[in-house]
Amino acid sequence: MKTLLLLVALMTNLLYGSFKEIYQNNRINGIGNLITADFIAYAYANYKLSRERKIEDKILKPRVLNFAKYLYIANLELHLSTEADIVAYTAILYLLSKDGNTISIPDKYQYLSSIIEQEAELIFSANRVAYSPLGKKNIDYREFKVMDRYSKSRGYFLSMKFLQIMPKPKALLNTIHKSTRVNNLYNQIKSNLNQFVGISKIGESLFPLYKGINRGIFLNNRQASFSQLLYAIRNNNKLRERLLTLNSSYDYDLKIVQSLSEGNHINASKGYFVQSRYRDKLYINPYISKSLSDDNRSYADIENHLEDTLNVMIEGALLFRDTLRDHRADDNMVSILKRLRKITQKKREKIPLKESDFRFLNSLDKKFLDIPHIEEKTTVKITKYLTITLKEPTTIRLNSGTIGGRYKFLDSIMLDKIRRKK
Repeated sequence: MKTLLLLVALMTNLLYGSFKEIYQNNRINGIGNLITADFIAYAYANYKLSRERKIEDKILKPRVLNFAKYLYIANLELHLSTEADIVAYTAILYLLSKDGNTISIPDKYQYLSSIIEQEAELIFSANRVAYSPLGKKNIDYREFKVMDRYSKSRGYFLSMKFLQIMPKPKALLNTIHKSTRVNNLYNQIKSNLNQFVGISKIGESLFPLYKGINRGIFLNNRQASFSQLLYAIRNNNKLRERLLTLNSSYDYDLKIVQSLSEGNHINASKGYFVQSRYRDKLYINPYISKSLSDDNRSYADIENHLEDTLNVMIEGALLFRDTLRDHRADDNMVSILKRLRKITQKKREKIPLKESDFRFLNSLDKKFLDIPHIEEKTTVKITKYLTITLKEPTTIRLNSGTIGGRYKFLDSIMLDKIRRKK
């Protein structure tokens, strides 16, 4: 019988708090690194999420705040519209951008004060579903509860939520188009959202919330699982066509999930999916490499079938490079991913790896984890009934003696809630 050493793996019971600790332990104990698909997916997800936060902070946030300010001012000073619903809408948006600080309302619009005050009170309370005096429909104001991450930028969070949730007045777009400055800001925000999150083209609000493919896959299945997402990506022609276009950062996420699953790295594809869906709770936790003794390890390894995933990751990193002025982190990530691609190509072609390749793989944890990353204890609500929690990673040991990290999950399906619904 032919022995396939690389396919025989032992899952150890050692407990580590993070991927960082797994690979640091390897270095301390002189054990060669096994670079798993999970570790590459984890590191790239952290890199990508940190870059998206940078874009939000440096580009999207100031544009949204300026849009709220200049839309209100331009409407009053240039008399773009005197319609009550537009004046009230722009006043509330500007008030939110200032986190409730006083704004000036001209005397002729004082009759709108009660609507503005009632709407603002509902938004700042953020505790119930109620009828909107401005939107003329029921709105879930709990969506306006400011997450911890935005505690120092409440004005931006509230403004963005308002633009995504509140129905827009019918003539609002015409009003926006009348001011060159406001119209430019509107187009820039729309472009940013489309590029990195994706936006719905049809909706009541000015920037409709993008629901992604999850809704279409999980909508009618209360006991949905991650495997159904993979099945849809593999078999749904519309989704596959969309993955060829890669219009947004969200599409790149799905392409990475797809390529990992097609490379038979199902665990890594699930882990990456959970991390990529954690955008709204992005907490940066920079890791500074510790000074350790000389690394004398002479062997390391990397999992197979990763070339397609690495290609998509490189293309995704270049997207950030072209967007942010300071792109040193992007150049660094592209360099790492290209070197990994070369090593995987060597393995595929059965070309012996060199000492320099082993040194690179054994130092990869330091290279990856020097990039700012989010905390690992992540819980994502996939559907109304299904949540997935990332647990502390486990380890995998190959017969070659190398050790690497694997994602570990806790899937929670609210069966009691499903039964009550039935």
